Amino acid sequence: MKILITGGAGFIGSHIAEYYSRRGEVVVLDDLRSGHRRNLAGLDCRFIEASVTDPVAVAGAVEGADYVFHLAAMVSVPETIARPDECMAINTQGTLNVLEAASRAGVKKLCFSSSAAVYGDGP
Repeated sequence: MKILITGGAGFIGSHIAEYYSRRGEVVVLDDLRSGHRRNLAGLDCRFIEASVTDPVAVAGAVEGADYVFHLAAMVSVPETIARPDECMAINTQGTLNVLEAASRAGVKKLCFSSSAAVYGDGP
């Protein structure tokens, strides 16, 4: 079983990598904009430093994967407001890149994770 985790060097992604590294092959794709290599220290996984905005890197990472956990995103609300074009590239086009690559690769299942930040600070 091969698992791809986008954003896998982040807090949640690295814990998913830890869980699956004992059960199969794990590939982590992360550009390290908010994740850290140290989160993967000691784990049996292949690390690819690249962004989900790079369709070639995404296609290479997903090749042969059975399952994909898509966690890569620009997560800071103030940052998304300050840099909306970058947010769209990462969060929207990056997700599309992952979905298209997973479809072409015949991935069995894709798990998309989001943040409560999408709801804003309303009551």
